[in-house]
Amino acid sequence: TVNEAQESSCDILTPLLEMWLLDDKTRDGCAGKLMKRSDCEFFLFFGTSFARHLSGVRQEWLHQCLSKLHAPGESEKPEFYHYRRRGPVLSQIARYGKANPGWRATLNNSNPKGAVQMYLWHPDTQTAFLRKALLSTESGDLMLIPRLDFADGVARVSELLGKYPQEQTTKESSADQWGWEVIQAAGTFSDVVSEVERRFCELPEPSFCDKVDDQEVETLLTALGRSDNASLAMTVLGPHAGKVKQAKEAVTKMISQL
Repeated sequence: TVNEAQESSCDILTPLLEMWLLDDKTRDGCAGKLMKRSDCEFFLFFGTSFARHLSGVRQEWLHQCLSKLHAPGESEKPEFYHYRRRGPVLSQIARYGKANPGWRATLNNSNPKGAVQMYLWHPDTQTAFLRKALLSTESGDLMLIPRLDFADGVARVSELLGKYPQEQTTKESSADQWGWEVIQAAGTFSDVVSEVERRFCELPEPSFCDKVDDQEVETLLTALGRSDNASLAMTVLGPHAGKVKQAKEAVTKMISQL
């Protein structure tokens, strides 16, 4: 509607799915029914209960869903979940642990709070998550990279530091400035599904933050510091100490910890 605040998801599937998965006693059975569907992976982006259950209870199902998803550029055409305003983004799955303010607060993308919980994931699951969910250089995603204990987050951090300084390479897509477009009931088309698919295929390519400036470097250094592994941090920062001033300062401070 006019002047409607587009915060979080506005689709009709999300509240229905949340109500269906509300009961703790029946949630696992309901999630199992969803996993039998050929499109089970898409339910990760509608509400939070399905993704939270897979992350904390059914990690094998989470791995199955991640294996069916595509990172931007991997598929022939963009997927709906590549557009950030279409609902919860994939990286939020890492923050569905139990803690105050709780996992429900993560439904709103502008408030990505919640306990980080990835330490129970299989190494292959963490690797897939790193490759498909943590491509952006936004602070929330950068903070998660060193928390992947069994994936090669070191190589990813080193890759980002090697790009410093890098400006944003793409502009925000006009297709992603507003989450949904209302199609009038009366129009020149005969099939709504075909019309939605046609309009989606005509959208500009989705964009995501990829700049690496001082702020991004500081975020990476902070994340490495929280990993409590000075030896690992030295391995990452050492090769970049001559190029990145912040890395040199961090290496100097860490020598006393080795």
